[in-house]
Amino acid sequence: MGRLGIGCSIARRRPQAVSAFEPASIMRLTPSEQWDGTAGSGFTALPLDPVRTIAKPACRLIVPPNQRFTDRLTMGVMAMANNSGSMFENFGLSHVRVHFEGATLDIAAPSQRTLTDANGIERKYVGWWVELTKPANSEGVAHLYFEAVPTNTSMQSRVIGPYSVFPSASLFDGELELAAGAIEVPGAVYNNWRSAASHIKAMAWDSARITVTEPGEYDIRTVAGGYDPASWIVTEASTPGVIFKNMSGFVNDNSRMRPRVANLCWRGSNLTIDFDESVTYFVENGEYVWLDGCNVTNRSAAGKEQLFRGGPPNVPQRFREGTWFTEAICSQLHNPAHDAELVRGGTWTDTSADVFSEAKCVVFTQCHDHETYFFNTDRDALTVEYVGAASSATLESQDIGNHRMFTARVDGFVEGTFTVGFEDEDWLGIATDTDGYLVSDVVNWLNTLPNWSATLLDDTFRGGQISLPGEKATEFAPVDVKQAPVTFITVFDLHADWYQKRINSDSENVILAFNTVINIAAQNIFTSPSGEGIRDFFVVGNAFYNRLDDTPNTASSQQKSQIGEADFSHYVWAHNTMASQEIVLDADNAIFDQHCLIANNAVNAIRWRDDVPDTALTISNNHIVEGETAPPGSFGTSIGGNPTTLFADAPNGDFTPQGALLNAQTPATTAYDLTGKARGSMSTPGAVTPQPQPG
Repeated sequence: MGRLGIGCSIARRRPQAVSAFEPASIMRLTPSEQWDGTAGSGFTALPLDPVRTIAKPACRLIVPPNQRFTDRLTMGVMAMANNSGSMFENFGLSHVRVHFEGATLDIAAPSQRTLTDANGIERKYVGWWVELTKPANSEGVAHLYFEAVPTNTSMQSRVIGPYSVFPSASLFDGELELAAGAIEVPGAVYNNWRSAASHIKAMAWDSARITVTEPGEYDIRTVAGGYDPASWIVTEASTPGVIFKNMSGFVNDNSRMRPRVANLCWRGSNLTIDFDESVTYFVENGEYVWLDGCNVTNRSAAGKEQLFRGGPPNVPQRFREGTWFTEAICSQLHNPAHDAELVRGGTWTDTSADVFSEAKCVVFTQCHDHETYFFNTDRDALTVEYVGAASSATLESQDIGNHRMFTARVDGFVEGTFTVGFEDEDWLGIATDTDGYLVSDVVNWLNTLPNWSATLLDDTFRGGQISLPGEKATEFAPVDVKQAPVTFITVFDLHADWYQKRINSDSENVILAFNTVINIAAQNIFTSPSGEGIRDFFVVGNAFYNRLDDTPNTASSQQKSQIGEADFSHYVWAHNTMASQEIVLDADNAIFDQHCLIANNAVNAIRWRDDVPDTALTISNNHIVEGETAPPGSFGTSIGGNPTTLFADAPNGDFTPQGALLNAQTPATTAYDLTGKARGSMSTPGAVTPQPQPG
């Protein structure tokens, strides 16, 4: 029987209650008789996703496509819609229809399924599930679509696909062994990954497996000419092995892993992907990576604080867009999962910058100890003083493109200028229009000026980050350095977020559901600003606990989940817990439609940044802490308690309602809680429903 491509271990959770939603059997679907092994041949008419004119459900795969299977393959989606203020019945959907090479099947309701991940661990996940089956005497490539049909008939349906799957006689069409100290046996045993992958290319295998059989480090190198197999090329390990790229400390400008092989799957906890000397894992357009239960980390002593040319890694993501994460074990990474296609399960620990920004679907994950203190804390970098006889002396800076120019003046006249750069070519000494790059370069220049004295205090961050204390690396107006020495700092104005929509990026069909996040110093959800709009975007059943400590540039009182500066259509927050953070809504710059909903959340507060609320947004049945007031335009708001009294042990991930929250019973918006347990029709706000009381 073909295995389900499910990934690895996640952080230890409280035991999950047995759900009433676990069905006795899963529905199966086989291609129609018209399917001849060619993609699309079973369809008489292809399912089409209608052009969006009004709200659609959100619908995302929660199992990666392109898999081979010899008997059955479980596939599933997370799908939901706002049905006039509720998603209690079937996540607001009438049904989900599966189209599989001319055969169709309607899934009547979501269910909780037990899946076995890449490391043999059983996981319970809520979704809409189908079991694809291989025809007895046929194999090839088959196309799969999912159609989410809303209960509210004024909405449109959403169709996703086609996704390829491969009913096959065997899971792999070739197998190779990888052993660091081995003598190569062509076609069987290799001692480096590139040679093994090159053989797979030469054989034109579409679904091969490479097994690491000897402990060691395996330097990933580019396969000449690249290779684009149809299914997954799997690398796994029977003994611990490390995949990395040896760049000798970033001295080369091409500090990235770039195998140029599409559809690579790195599988199992014996395998570690190491970013010690790589800024990013680069894939070509149309290529995908699947991190299935493996470890992903930075093994350097600095870990997530490792510098790249005087700053954080100068790319927005570790893995280029389109990566699939299933139960991956990720730690010590900066921007680990930007723009991922799917993040399901797994642990995300000791990360910095943003965790899942721009990701399409993030479900069932565990994240803790996320912060960016190292980069956004002021560090004294240099002191500057003029000791000559002139009556005045000033130092100023001005940003010009990607450069920062420092100007020293004596009695108002320019004594000298010095330009530092922010780009790689500046660091590498290639640029001809800059004078330096480091803080020490600026210090050395100042000390060449008559009667100027500069002392280097810290050369960690690049010189372009020099600013006045508290000014977050911005350029500065003339500063008097005649009267007394002035200390300048370096810092990076990096804002940590669990999830962010970046500037000028549009967003449609996004699901963030049933995630647990503790001990972080970050904005939880930041959907502001965005480009043309945010559409069919769901934040459901997540629980957050944010640190209460205040540090320079990272005060917990300033960390807010923000919604604004965009057009919002069918944007839904339901049954989330933010034990120590509030939601801020921007009335002036955000436009909501009638399908937007903020309901049944347990948060510190819900505020409008401006006085006049947008009445199109429904805000209902939320719980806020004592001392706060219900947001204008809301109804059913309950008030009481504080982050300490409302939950059993939120700092350690137990968000079970206590005190005033336990007594705040309202009509539930969803039928599942964070743990997968069924809610009653009346339940508490927040991600976790109360445990049944004895007797």
